[in-house]
Amino acid sequence: LVSEYDKRQELHNLYSAKGVLLENEYQIKRAEIDAQRQSHAIQTEAEYQTKLIQLQTEYATKKAANDQAIAESQMENLQMLKESTTGFD
Repeated sequence: LVSEYDKRQELHNLYSAKGVLLENEYQIKRAEIDAQRQSHAIQTEAEYQTKLIQLQTEYATKKAANDQAIAESQMENLQMLKESTTGFD
């Protein structure tokens, strides 16, 4: 049982790490868009705003899915802990 809990906790930790990676990826892509704007590769404000909205939408979608996985993982971990301690009241 402890081994299964450890596996689930490791999975939870991986989801948390993925959240950090998603944030880093977003920041890098945002910097790239800003650099394109500065270099005039993006020539209009509308094009810039469109790229930002696309990036923010993509990030929000990925983050929401990962946050859901984190929440489900945490619930499974808590349920497993509850089940493992039920017999020790």
